[in-house]
Amino acid sequence: MAGSARLRDGLDRVVEEVALLDPDVELKFVREFLSVGEEKFGLDNLLRILISHRPPLRFETHSALAQTLVTLRPVYDRHLPTLADPSGIAALLDHEGGPLRRRGLPPLRGGHVATARGTCSTCFPPGWTHEAVRAAARTVRADPALSPTVLPNGMEWTAAPPEPIGVGVLTADDDVTAVVPVRPRRERSRPWYVDHERPGATELLITCVYTNGVGVLPALRGHVTAAQFEALSELAVAGEIDVVADVAAVLAAQRPGLLTPDERRLITRLLRSFDLPVHGCDHLNDRDAILARLDRR
Repeated sequence: MAGSARLRDGLDRVVEEVALLDPDVELKFVREFLSVGEEKFGLDNLLRILISHRPPLRFETHSALAQTLVTLRPVYDRHLPTLADPSGIAALLDHEGGPLRRRGLPPLRGGHVATARGTCSTCFPPGWTHEAVRAAARTVRADPALSPTVLPNGMEWTAAPPEPIGVGVLTADDDVTAVVPVRPRRERSRPWYVDHERPGATELLITCVYTNGVGVLPALRGHVTAAQFEALSELAVAGEIDVVADVAAVLAAQRPGLLTPDERRLITRLLRSFDLPVHGCDHLNDRDAILARLDRR
């Protein structure tokens, strides 16, 4: 690493800036590690916060931190996962006045069958093939007793009760975009990290996208119907975070003045987490205009 004093001074400046940009960020452990001279642990915790909360650092601060990271050798320590890929982490950091870097869920999302490798996705029980899932979706859509819930972004969600497992179907313009398992409790299709002791930059990012998607739900509750909120909750838990973000983008565009500061922060954090464009999420793809409108509030 660079000299300890120089590194500590730079980290202190980043911590102060993050606290101003996002007052609800918990920086206690970062400060505690720095106060006892554990710069590596402080830096590791700070990087996780920056990936998750997406604050746009000042250009000077971003440049100094990125330069520190790209000059680091990987630190292979089970307690310091972000430092195992410092240059990869540096590529994920935002700065004020610059375009949002390309990020988000990986392009190959494995779906929801038990053999899929879709990180953060829930899966159907073993034995449910792709054809079985498609057949279940057709049955759900054809059932006259099931009424679809129209989401604020125009997509429709239809869910059938568990028999023995519930099936939720998401459609857009009458085309099926997702078929997910709903109640009872589902299993995830694969471990989130290939190596739990050394998760890579992309794996950490995927986790943060999922966490931000679930975390935004309280901000949406007061602005949607009970049925819409239930649908969004099921979609979030299933890993369909892009749909949740698209709905959040609609609400942010339509009623920025009705959102509380905390709601704006949660929605902003989620919208900044995606690689654009996202297929089928036109509202999310208008992110720059929406964020600018939220910033003016």
